[in-house]
Amino acid sequence: MANCFWSLQRYEQVDKLRSKYGDDIKGDPASYGNNVYVSYNERPADFGIEIYQGNLTTVNLKNFNISYIINPKTNLKINLGVIGAINNSFLRTCGTVRLI
Repeated sequence: MANCFWSLQRYEQVDKLRSKYGDDIKGDPASYGNNVYVSYNERPADFGIEIYQGNLTTVNLKNFNISYIINPKTNLKINLGVIGAINNSFLRTCGTVRLI
């Protein structure tokens, strides 16, 4: 008879992240630093730059992850996670939820 060891261990992880940045203004050729494909020579000024210059945008990111280790000898596990992101700015609000 084979020696098998089965157990069930549970792990949870919850992450929250909030950030603010100055996004590019629609119709303005100046780059405020968010788009890496726009030349840095197209900036609004050389001096007097302030934090959050441009279109103020906040990002709320939430992540919930739960894992079950079924067999620790072979590291057999089941993992289920949900990620949600909400992007708020003066011009638009969009959200994304993804099941991983």
